[in-house]
Amino acid sequence: MPFTIRVDYTMKEKVDPKALRHAFTKALGRYPYFSVSVVRRGEELLTVPNLRPPVVYEGPGLRPLNSESVHGHLLAICYLDREISFLTSHVITDGAGFYPFIKTCLYEYLCEVTGTRLDPRGIVMCGDPFFDDELGNPYPEALIKTVSPFYVPPARDYLRLSADVGLPDEKRCVYRLILDEAEVMRFNHDNDASPCALISSLMARAIRAVHPDDTRDVVGAISYNQRPALGNHHSYRMLCSALKLHYPYEAGSLEIPLLCTCTRGMVYLQTVPENALAACRGERAFLEEMIALPSLMERRRILGARALEDASANSFSVSYVGRMDLGCIEPFVESIYNYTDGSTYRSLFVEVASVGGAFHLAFLQGFSGDVYYRAFLDQLRACGLSFREGKCGPLQYPAIELPE
Repeated sequence: MPFTIRVDYTMKEKVDPKALRHAFTKALGRYPYFSVSVVRRGEELLTVPNLRPPVVYEGPGLRPLNSESVHGHLLAICYLDREISFLTSHVITDGAGFYPFIKTCLYEYLCEVTGTRLDPRGIVMCGDPFFDDELGNPYPEALIKTVSPFYVPPARDYLRLSADVGLPDEKRCVYRLILDEAEVMRFNHDNDASPCALISSLMARAIRAVHPDDTRDVVGAISYNQRPALGNHHSYRMLCSALKLHYPYEAGSLEIPLLCTCTRGMVYLQTVPENALAACRGERAFLEEMIALPSLMERRRILGARALEDASANSFSVSYVGRMDLGCIEPFVESIYNYTDGSTYRSLFVEVASVGGAFHLAFLQGFSGDVYYRAFLDQLRACGLSFREGKCGPLQYPAIELPE
């Protein structure tokens, strides 16, 4: 499916487009696997090297990826005033795979605009060789073929917002929220929580507060980086799966420390090696089934149905790739917001990023209205956590022009 990743960096100074173009071109030389186009050959859609110059363009509109307007690339950069939007396909990478490139690009950009060679610690430099696990097969058969899951989440009826509530429309929107990182981490320490466990627990309580008489489970999902389980920590490929969090009706009466403990327990059970590798095996098996189908149309139909089902398979989702070590880049950055296309068709999705002593939450919806967002704010207040509200408005992603 043509889903995309959008990562917005708001810089403290206005963007210099000339320096950004230089940095983009230079960084792509280190990450040639992102300099690709999608072409059709028979019944296959393939990525092929694209040697045309990458495109940096001024917003606010977003140009389609793989289109002539971005020289056929699956990667582009849009800027406006102080904001830089990094745009790519979610098929070829995920947040954890995309961030090293972004850091390299921003490092080169800041070196040029400041006229100094900044401290390169923690940055992949343009002349650095590939890591041993950066390329190649991300699902080695010898590692995953015999693994059985240690824990399987319960399969029970649960609250689907689209099917069970009747959402008002399909107008995508985003609410932006800023939390003090030190305050949140102190709260986590005192309540057996983590950033993902806390936000997931509060989301479950918020949805329950909006639907107090619905006795079905509230089901959440946390995005999970498969790289540690596979041992290929530097792979650029899309290696993200989801951990299921089931909150039965009775969980609504639990105090927040116990609810966070339950959430962390569900996460732990699904990230033990047996479960993590079994999930990888299932993903590889599905991809092999798709490759075996002779018709591109049939593959598109099945992948489309699966993507839409995945997007509606939870009451809510949370994604946090962890605190990225931006090193010398961080003093120049005001905020980071992540947006993942495909995540907002049928449920709520909270994307979390951390920079400058703050958590930046993008509260993504595939529908208008703020009832769930306001209920989440009420849960923050009940925990005594302060927050600042950022801009809210329509949610935009770049399209991807695929060959027919």
